[in-house]
Amino acid sequence: MLKNLLKSVINFYLIICLWPVTSWAQDHKFTDVTIIVSSCDKYSFVWEPFFESLFKHWPSLQTTSSKVPIILISNTKQYNHPRVQTIKIADEISWADNMLTALQQVKTPLVLYLQDDYWLDKRVDENRLAQLATILRKGNTAFIQTSVNDLRFQNGLAHETVPDMVYRKKFSHYKVSLQAGLWDKASLEYLLRSGESPWAFEILGSIRAHGYPKAFLSLVNDEPIHYINASHLGHIVPEAIAYTKAQNIGFDPGNFPRLGKFNWQISKRTWLERWKKLSGFLKHPELFYEFDAS
Repeated sequence: MLKNLLKSVINFYLIICLWPVTSWAQDHKFTDVTIIVSSCDKYSFVWEPFFESLFKHWPSLQTTSSKVPIILISNTKQYNHPRVQTIKIADEISWADNMLTALQQVKTPLVLYLQDDYWLDKRVDENRLAQLATILRKGNTAFIQTSVNDLRFQNGLAHETVPDMVYRKKFSHYKVSLQAGLWDKASLEYLLRSGESPWAFEILGSIRAHGYPKAFLSLVNDEPIHYINASHLGHIVPEAIAYTKAQNIGFDPGNFPRLGKFNWQISKRTWLERWKKLSGFLKHPELFYEFDAS
């Protein structure tokens, strides 16, 4: 009897200590990550191709990772899908206020930020994404850009343990980026300021980030999430049209301006906006980088 007991103890020890090491990403279903999709009613026509591409190239979101929350920010319109929670903000103040409102409903410590015009065109590498999420869980990182977008702004010292990842320089431009990225929710909330547009947030948020104690990281290769930017400067790009045709996705931008096609009304509005910003800067240059440091 003692012999059998000893044998059982030894077998139990061997099972615990020599259990096959499997991929962490296969077991962990990103249950501490919430996906936030930034949008508004004006861009509701891009929702269908966005979510079609998301679920196609990240299929586990509807199977093994079906508990991962997916939040879409809109104004009054609803996207009807059982996996998508639409947060409606009818009285919109700014992009930043929308984000702060959405983050109040996020129960997870990590956030994956996406925009409605980030249409995935390759399979999501969950192992790589899980590796990056592990870095954030250690508590000393604010943000990891999960896409390789512009290497001019993705440079710095190489990370000690993770390949193809660098620390963004302390005073680098676009240290804060709204390309696809994993965020520590508390850090994102801290850096946001009411009234800011996404463009202002990237500039002013980067300034606030200069003194923030946590690291900002970027990938320089081996990105887990690859996508096309379906719009640029308020225009649908030709690649987006080609993408929806190739993927047989219903897509009707209506009268929304398309890049490469001249529209005098859009051009006039664009130059008026640019002149307004320039004249405002010339009159009050001291306000350009003004922000609440409290």
